[in-house]
Amino acid sequence: MKPSSDVNLEIKSDVRAAMKNLGFSDYFTNIYVALLELGELSAQSLSDVTKVPYSRIYEVLNDMIKKKIITKIDGRPSTFIGNDPHDVFNSLKKTQTTMFEENADNSLPYLRELYGTKQRVKHEEFTIYEGKKACFDHIRNVIMATEQKLYVILGNIEETFKEIELTLKFLHDKGVEVNVVLEERYRNHKMLKKTRKHGTIRFIERVHQGMCIADEKHALQILKGYFDIIHPKNSDYLAFSSSAEGFVRYLSQMFTFIWNSASE
Repeated sequence: MKPSSDVNLEIKSDVRAAMKNLGFSDYFTNIYVALLELGELSAQSLSDVTKVPYSRIYEVLNDMIKKKIITKIDGRPSTFIGNDPHDVFNSLKKTQTTMFEENADNSLPYLRELYGTKQRVKHEEFTIYEGKKACFDHIRNVIMATEQKLYVILGNIEETFKEIELTLKFLHDKGVEVNVVLEERYRNHKMLKKTRKHGTIRFIERVHQGMCIADEKHALQILKGYFDIIHPKNSDYLAFSSSAEGFVRYLSQMFTFIWNSASE
């Protein structure tokens, strides 16, 4: 039966907007909804119902057939039906994914080349820990979560080693590779026996800042200084912690350089 041209297709604005974001033009949306709601229709009937000009209707219908949104049924006249929305959306998703990958492959090398030749600025997320307790609670948590490799540089081991000794032991018992850098002055220190039990140790002349890198995925810097504005004479700990790729890579490379230049 030919539908009346007075049929009013009500399409919610949020649905229309969502379909537009998926690549449906207004004509596409009108025709597809009409076919789902009214069933099989001819081109003339679709033009009447959807107000798509008859001079454009076949152009739009052929485009929708190509994109597997509708199916043409040959006859005199030919008619059209809307395809299963689930299948339509899956097909659109596959097409968009393929198109994205092809366009990315064509443009990404050129854009990366441009990006690499310019000064790069990134906004990264850091967490700052203030105070000895907050700093070492976090350091212990990072150490405990390490699965394969832990790199540590320690300054004053009388003050810092006792804070992480049990967690280093836990890693050693778990089979994690632990590499520790200490100042030369601790080479014959009484605590060194304990430290050697938990990992490989090397020495440098002076440690300017502590650091910890877990599995080359999370890193933190540990500083001790006079950070308290209210009590400027009191020294305390400050830790900068992040999983940002650039920060982790930076500290990992710094550790590797120090480790390779340290003595056993």
